[in-house]
Amino acid sequence: MHKLISFQWRILWYVLTSAIVCVTLIPAVSFHNSILVAIFSTDWTHFLAYAFVATLPMLAWERRTGIAICFGLAMLSVGLQALRGLISGGPIDLDGTVVNLLGITAGILLSLNILTLRSHVRR
Repeated sequence: MHKLISFQWRILWYVLTSAIVCVTLIPAVSFHNSILVAIFSTDWTHFLAYAFVATLPMLAWERRTGIAICFGLAMLSVGLQALRGLISGGPIDLDGTVVNLLGITAGILLSLNILTLRSHVRR
């Protein structure tokens, strides 16, 4: 992939990951949750956000580095859910953690398919 495009994917990944961290740590009674629940399920929002954020490192970095970043993202997701539980004073949201991890898994599988298709097109 062209270095400039790869650099842009990396910048997008940094921005989106930072946004996910900030939005996750905002208390559940906040503005964004009421709007998201009115539009669609927050579980789907989390799943799609983590799937997209897990797809980007696989396309922007080498395959091994991308997978390592995705494993780090999985640990970050679990840590954020635990921290969110501590901030709100409630238990850890295990359902949310599972949804996030499934989103990361879907993102990895999607990006591996994209990379496979891209390698077949080059031949």
